[in-house]
Amino acid sequence: MKTSDIVYNYEPLWGEWKIDGLIGEGSIGKVYKLSKELFGKKYYSAVKVITVPTKEQYENYVNT
Repeated sequence: MKTSDIVYNYEPLWGEWKIDGLIGEGSIGKVYKLSKELFGKKYYSAVKVITVPTKEQYENYVNT
């Protein structure tokens, strides 16, 4: 777990989903593998966290 990933502060997601780790990342966000156990069976899913840049970050990106 990266301490810089703010998504871990919201765990468990939706009340019962645990973050298993980072699947991948791109220019606008990161995708995390999730799991939950229900009635003895483990379920898996994924969630994409989209990062919206600040005005300053956007202007810096556009001007470079």
